Amino acid sequence: MSDKTIIINIGRQLGSGGHTIAKHLAETFNCKFYDKELLNLAARESGFSEKFFEQNDEQKGFFKSLFHMHAPHVGENNFYNNRFSQESLFQFQSDAIRKAAEKGNCVFVGRCADYVLRDKKNATNIFITASIEDRAKMVADRHQCSIEEAMKIIQEKESSRASYYSYYTGKKWGNAASYDLCINTSVLGIKRVGIISDTHSYWDDKYLHYFEPCDEIWHAGDICSTELADRLAAFRPLRAVCGNCDGGDLRRMFPEILRWKCEEVDVLMKHIGGYPGNYDPSIRGRIYANPPQLFISGHSHILKVKYDKTLNLLHINPGAAGMQGWQKERTLVRLTIEGNKFTDCEVITLK
Repeated sequence: MSDKTIIINIGRQLGSGGHTIAKHLAETFNCKFYDKELLNLAARESGFSEKFFEQNDEQKGFFKSLFHMHAPHVGENNFYNNRFSQESLFQFQSDAIRKAAEKGNCVFVGRCADYVLRDKKNATNIFITASIEDRAKMVADRHQCSIEEAMKIIQEKESSRASYYSYYTGKKWGNAASYDLCINTSVLGIKRVGIISDTHSYWDDKYLHYFEPCDEIWHAGDICSTELADRLAAFRPLRAVCGNCDGGDLRRMFPEILRWKCEEVDVLMKHIGGYPGNYDPSIRGRIYANPPQLFISGHSHILKVKYDKTLNLLHINPGAAGMQGWQKERTLVRLTIEGNKFTDCEVITLK
């Protein structure tokens, strides 16, 4: 392995955006991204099922769960008290991390990768944090639960992560001394969003593939399927408006017009909205009276990213992601918002 190989290890608090930052770093530096993929690699090495690794991911004492749930016919004295057996899953995963690091540029998320690769001089260790208020809000949005429930989820998950990390490394999880760089995303104010419209009930697994690095998904209407909306919402926090083709069930779920703040950006979204120089009469007055910084619409099935110099706003119509309509290409948009600025606007063509 060359000394110029890039190795980035990411530790993260739940709801801090660490996964999104890790994914973005992997794309920026052309690195292989390893998160859940490590579980698959470890499963192949060990002979255990990937599902078992998922059930015991970043949890100390996982062989106890194996004893109780998967191998009741094995005696505790012969199995659970066997020191090698207790450590073997961690060892399999560590071996998978080392082998992956030998193959080229890579970004690892969690799993004590910073400790496993501690002898690699070219490894950079980063910890991502955020205020508990911001993290609770993110977890509540993602799980569609209350702030109180989100706080419980954070406490349980992070207690497990901290115990796991301390047990196998002898270090304190999240201690700044253990990392080369610590980032507070509450201070940075970075959010990556996936923008989609006019799906017209058509589901494509590529939606999840391209929105995987995003913190939120915004749908600009004509969803036409509650199941599709539920699948997007289960994947990432979903903001959406109803379109002219959406039925009563979706109209009860989503408003016709939605306005909110994303980081420091004022966002307005309406399905039939027009574009700079030709805003639809149904929204034109509101736009001119109080211009947003970002206006999102759909309906036309025409991809459009245009800046309105008169009103000092950015307009995005992501085009149509569904099969219905006359459009020649199906498209999505990804946008990164940093404070009050827009960066990395990407147009994605679905083929």
